[in-house]
This record gives sequence, structure tokens and C-alpha cells, in this order.
Amino acid sequence: MKRKRVLIAGASGVVGRHVAKYFQRHDWDICRLSHRPGPHPEGVYFWDPAQILATGPGHLPEHIQGCDCWINLAGASIADGRLNIRHQDRIRDSRIQATQALLTLYESISDRPRHWIQASAVGIYGHHPERVLDETMSPGDDILARICQEWESSFTKKIALLSDQTQWMIARIGLVLATDAPIYQRLRLPTRWGLAGRLGSGRQWWSWIHADDVSRIFYHFCHENWESGPYNITANEPVQQYTLSQKIAKRLKRPCWAPTPAFILRWVLGQTADHLVLASAQVTPQRLHDHGFQFKYPDIDTCLDEVVQ
Repeated sequence: MKRKRVLIAGASGVVGRHVAKYFQRHDWDICRLSHRPGPHPEGVYFWDPAQILATGPGHLPEHIQGCDCWINLAGASIADGRLNIRHQDRIRDSRIQATQALLTLYESISDRPRHWIQASAVGIYGHHPERVLDETMSPGDDILARICQEWESSFTKKIALLSDQTQWMIARIGLVLATDAPIYQRLRLPTRWGLAGRLGSGRQWWSWIHADDVSRIFYHFCHENWESGPYNITANEPVQQYTLSQKIAKRLKRPCWAPTPAFILRWVLGQTADHLVLASAQVTPQRLHDHGFQFKYPDIDTCLDEVVQ
């Protein structure tokens, strides 16, 4: 039997790494798109989204033809900047260019994927401290919500016109936790120094998910008859920031007492503080529940028992 292939754009990030490993363990071949010029190992191909949009797909289609699933995770990290105008443009442009370039490649091939998983983020809902949010909720109106809307729209407006052969998922991914995840590493370091505590009020809700459950969701989507559309990729129970920090500190046998006021976070991080650290949203995976998906890490204690080392 022919081995299945999955194309991953953005495979070097935490989600991409875990997804690639999970699919490999289930006997899929991995086709990675890389921004870095060669030489590359087998199965890794250079791509430049801006060049593809300007001059066409070149020789890339012959390498990606026949992949059973495409997963687009490409985009600049939101946390790698202060969310000023320049960084906002970088975040937006990197995501939309990558999406449009993949759609150009999709148009250029005859053997198209049966499934396409297009990343987005729970940031599309904006800041909602008290409200529980499922996939039926309207988008928010802050910076990241508008970027997510543009990102999703750049995909959905075109994919439906190109083919009805491909099932697609808009994966609105929450805060990804894993031992190698950047957010965990950033929480772990001050905890080891005994400097963990409240960030702002500490009561803001963070909607999280273990990286392995992201991989399992993507894998199930490729094997089951799920309808196309947006899916919240989060665990069952959001957690408040101070509770999360306390649980990490307890497992590392360190104190959790040092508060960081909101004005300090804004001084250090700029607008990133308000939109990532201090923002609050209780996002629930209603559509995953509707399909009967069973989480391996359904609650934060189960997750941290595996993550904290």
C-alpha cells in the first residue's frame, strides 16, 4: 500500500515539530517547505512565498504533487516583537503571503490533497474576560482579531472556488503547551529563579492545548468525515494565568509569589502585553465535542504532569 504524505509549511515551530513526529509515527511521509535555501535533506524543499506570488510556482509542484494533506502553519511569531506597526505588518504579511502562495501551488497541480488544515488562532475572538466562546461567536475588533480575520479570509474566499474535492479546517489554535513550547519555557525560567507569580491581575483566562492533542486532532481530521469550517483547537477547560503559574511552580518545587504589574509588562513588551499576556478568553472546542474527539490531556493537571520536567 502506498504510504500517505503530508505537506507541512511552518514545520520548524512547536506545532509543526509535534505534528510531523506524530504523522511519522503513524507511517506518513513528511514533505516540509522551508524558507532556508538548500542544500536540504530528502523531503525538505525551499520555498519563497513572495517569489511564488511574483513569478509563479516554478519546480515546486513536481515535489508536492500527490500529498494527501496540506498543513499550513507558516507565519512570523507574534511574541517576537512589541506589536508596533512594523511588527503587525510582518505578522499579517507573513501569514497571508504564505497562504496565498500555497493556494497558487494548489491551483498548479492536478493531484490535489484530500484535506487542508489552515492555521489560525483563538485571538480572532478578541478580549472577553467573562464570556465563553465557541465557533459560532463573532470575531473581535482588536489588532490580533483583525489580523486573524484577514488571514482566514485570504484562505476561505479562494479555497471554495478552487475545488470541492478538498475538506478544509480553519484551526483556531490556543496556547500550545509542551516541554519544548516557547510559552512554557518563558514561564519555566522565572519559576526556577523563584520569580513566578501574577501577571497583571493573574485572573485572565488562557485557552490552552497540549501539542500532542493538536497533532491528534489534525490526524483525526485526515481520517474521519469532518465537515469543512473553523474549529477551536483548545482543551476542554481554560485556565487562569495565576493558577497555571502556581501549578508549574508546585511541580518545580519553587515559590509563586512575585507579581508583575500590568504597567511593567506594557513597558517591557509594548502592545504585546495587552494582546497576549493580559488578554482573556475562555475558548471551548464545541465542534470537536460534536465529533466525539477524546483529548489525551483534557485538563491542565494532566497536561502539566507530562510537560513539567
